[in-house]
Amino acid sequence: MGAVFKDSRSGSPVWGIRFKDVDGRTRKERTKASTRALARRILSEREDAVERARLQGLKSVNDLTNPIVPVTIRKFAEDYETHFTAQCTPSTAKRYKSILKTALLPKVGSLILQHATPGQIQKFADERLREAAPATVRQELHVLSAMYREALKREIVSRNPVKLVSKPRVDNQIVRYLSDQEEASLMGFAPPHLAPILITAIYSGLRDSELRNLSWADVHFEERQIIVRQTKSKRDRAVDMCETVYEVLKNLPRHIRSAYVFTNPDTETHYTTPLNNTAWDHLLVRAGIKNFRFHDLRHTFGSRLAQRGVPLPAIKELMGHSSITVTMRYAHMAPSDRANAVRQLDRKPAESKANEKSTHGSTHGAKKAVGDGVVAPTARNPSEAKDFSGPARTRTGNQGIMSPLLCAN
Repeated sequence: MGAVFKDSRSGSPVWGIRFKDVDGRTRKERTKASTRALARRILSEREDAVERARLQGLKSVNDLTNPIVPVTIRKFAEDYETHFTAQCTPSTAKRYKSILKTALLPKVGSLILQHATPGQIQKFADERLREAAPATVRQELHVLSAMYREALKREIVSRNPVKLVSKPRVDNQIVRYLSDQEEASLMGFAPPHLAPILITAIYSGLRDSELRNLSWADVHFEERQIIVRQTKSKRDRAVDMCETVYEVLKNLPRHIRSAYVFTNPDTETHYTTPLNNTAWDHLLVRAGIKNFRFHDLRHTFGSRLAQRGVPLPAIKELMGHSSITVTMRYAHMAPSDRANAVRQLDRKPAESKANEKSTHGSTHGAKKAVGDGVVAPTARNPSEAKDFSGPARTRTGNQGIMSPLLCAN
């Protein structure tokens, strides 16, 4: 049952209405009614509209009184592109634009944004799997879902159909990294201007874009730290330099006209395009290394840390991961004590108890019952033993009593 009420928040009192919407939620609205009677009439009209919306299968009375103009996915993609260009890094925005242009808009661009069903999106994903890798299709669904989230914020849609779509599984546990032999071969064929970049990538874990945008102002030799700007997560992070990186950067000449650490010899400024390019491909061929990307140098850094027993949280911070879930791809490379743990089951309870006694100190084996049951420590030298029997059982700070216990075997 609805109700009317007087609202004085704006200074001059007006009447408001309270009613139940189609979904059962209580709604409040300010009206222009100057009297209770007029407010009741508006309430009655609103309740009639709620009933009509219910009969039409709408989710809210607003869908009836303020219907949203249908818009295609292609049309809304124009607004969404403006949004992610402003919010994302240039590389991410470029990738999103490519996904929209080559995959999403040709396939689902004509669908009405408000009416697209999970079944239609699932059909798109299933068909794409015939021509693209699971990881690619998963990225495309991620972009489409992000578009729907933005549409939800703008109240253009009431749901995100991509949430109900089955995403292809991707095995992110497979990590490609350099072996010692491959690293030696790679560095042996690397040109002089590229070698310092490769060493820094392997031994610091910096991303391609982070290497290209690294300036001398962010290299602190006294603290032996690199401050990484323009990161993927848009947060600065500090990376400690190991001795290898420190020596490489310390001995690297500074370009007179460039503030960047790594300068393109052709342009005499920093690298503006990704390092995973044709020159990189030619280097891999000469070094005899297959199935390896420039980004895998970063995986080499994370893998070697894990193999040397560095805790995953520390690896997460050094690599700038936004979540420990991303770092877990290196977990299987860490030294494991699981085999030793299950071997504990082979030990008999009595043996385990005896080992526990010997581990926890000497107090258990140094006690014996004397007199009327008072337990006293056994002195290392029998001549130093004292008779602690008797009725007294109070605690004491007397060193003559405490010292035999401390030195007992």
